Amino acid sequence: MNLSNDDRCAVDLLLEHAAPGGSTSCLANAPTAEIGARLTAVEQVLKSLDHYRIAEPPSDLLDRTLAACNSHPTRHLPREAVTPSTVMNAR
Repeated sequence: MNLSNDDRCAVDLLLEHAAPGGSTSCLANAPTAEIGARLTAVEQVLKSLDHYRIAEPPSDLLDRTLAACNSHPTRHLPREAVTPSTVMNAR
């Protein structure tokens, strides 16, 4: 699925407006006169997501993700293994 510039702009405007200090660069390409309709359509799609029940992620998700990341060899510079404590301290 490809989004038009107006659709991308509508998504940016709605999501970045919800984030504190959000600013958008979606208007790099001039939106068409239909941007209002696209905003309404995107808002309806995003609101429909509120009806989905989302299960909490597994408590060991961070550990399993980091273990998977650390188990794959890298072609980049050597790095220290990432642990949950380094991730939590970086926040």
